[in-house]
Amino acid sequence: MSDILCLMFHQVYEPRLGYNPEAFYRFVSSICEQYTPVLPFEAHDKPAVVLTFDDAYYDFYHYVFPKLKEWKIRAVLAVSPLYIQEKSTVSSKKRLNAPYPEAMFESKYHQDEPFCSWEEICEMQQSGLVEIAAHGYRHDNLKISATDFQQEVVYSKKILEAYCPEPIRGFIYPFGQCSKERHQKVLQHYDYAMRIGSAINKNWRNTLYRVDAENYWPTSTPIISSDINKWRRKYWLNRLRGK
Repeated sequence: MSDILCLMFHQVYEPRLGYNPEAFYRFVSSICEQYTPVLPFEAHDKPAVVLTFDDAYYDFYHYVFPKLKEWKIRAVLAVSPLYIQEKSTVSSKKRLNAPYPEAMFESKYHQDEPFCSWEEICEMQQSGLVEIAAHGYRHDNLKISATDFQQEVVYSKKILEAYCPEPIRGFIYPFGQCSKERHQKVLQHYDYAMRIGSAINKNWRNTLYRVDAENYWPTSTPIISSDINKWRRKYWLNRLRGK
C-alpha cells in the first residue's frame, strides 16, 4: 500500500495568527494534486492524504465544508461535545472571531458560539463528506493521569452517537498525546485513534500518526520530498519505540 499522510488542521480563519482561508485553499489544492484524499481505512492505489480538523470551530462549516462540496473530497472533523450548542442564532462574524483558547472558556462558547452546532455537524455528516471523530468530552489531555478517561473517551462517544446518525469510528487525541496504557483502552472503544507522531503512515493501523499542517499552509510553505523522507523515517522510529 502507498504512503498515507494524515494532516492536522485547526482553524483556517484566524487573523491574529495570519490564518487566511485562501492560503488554506491553495495548500489543499496543491496537496490533492499529489495525494488522493481518503477517509481512514479506505482502499487506495496511490499515495493518500487524510485531512483532519480538530475542535470543530465554526470556520470549518463556514469555509471548509463548502470547498469539500465543490472539490468532492472528504475530511475528518474532531468534536468535543461539551462546547457544542444545539443550533446557533449568533452572527457568523461573531462566531468566527472567538480566538483559541478563549473560545473554550464557558463565557465564550455559550455567548459567542464559536464551534459548529449540532445542527451543522449532523448536516455535514449526512452529506457523506465529513466523518465525525471523538475529541474528548472536554478536550482534556489523556496523557495526564488525572484526566477522567470515562468522560473523555466513553461518554464523548455516547453523546456524539446520540446526536449523529452515523457511528463514531475514530478518536483524535486532544494535544495529540496519550499514555500507552490508555491508548490500548481507547482502542477497545474505537476502530482507530490518531496521535500527532509527525510521521507518514505505511498502512492502515488502528494507531495513525498525524503531521501538523500548520507548519506549512499559513506561510504557503510547500511539503517537499525531504519532509516526506523525514516522516517515513519517523514512522519506523515511532514503531520501534512502541508509539
